[in-house]
Amino acid sequence: MKCEKCGSDINEMSNSCSNCGFAPQMVTVELYAGFWKRFIAYLLDSIILAIPLFIVSIIFAVLINGIAMLLFFGDSSMGSNPALDIMFVIVGLIPSVLIFILLLLYFAVFESSNWQATPGKKIIGIKVVDIQGERIAFGKALLRNVGRIASSILCIGYIIIGFTQKKQGLHDMIAGTLVVNAD
Repeated sequence: MKCEKCGSDINEMSNSCSNCGFAPQMVTVELYAGFWKRFIAYLLDSIILAIPLFIVSIIFAVLINGIAMLLFFGDSSMGSNPALDIMFVIVGLIPSVLIFILLLLYFAVFESSNWQATPGKKIIGIKVVDIQGERIAFGKALLRNVGRIASSILCIGYIIIGFTQKKQGLHDMIAGTLVVNAD
């Protein structure tokens, strides 16, 4: 590196020019997005998703309640028909499965898009890339987000973001992705 003031060579291990004493200002740019930036982005995405998911939940609650009323209203054998009981449990699981799929698609579609980020990540100024720094394909984004299930176990997969060199969570390691500060 050359000294901006006198043109002499500056030792990379030194903070100043040995010839004239000039100390250039060092600018460090953090490439990898840390835990707190990612957490705030997730909170923003949660807020964005809250209203549509609430509406879907209400619709399914009304439908399930309606089905329950049709199947069991005035039926003295309520609870004694295993087939109806199983059907009611299955119908009750549909909203949870649907919401899980919608969440997977939300994150995977946005992270594999030209944005390379969900709206929350975009607002915070971070994006998801592969190990080479390129945009990830939909399949890799889907794997990353399914991997978040493993990260959720005791939150260890998220906590390690603060301690790994490239700020990767377990789900990032599984999918071979990084979350970096956007340009």
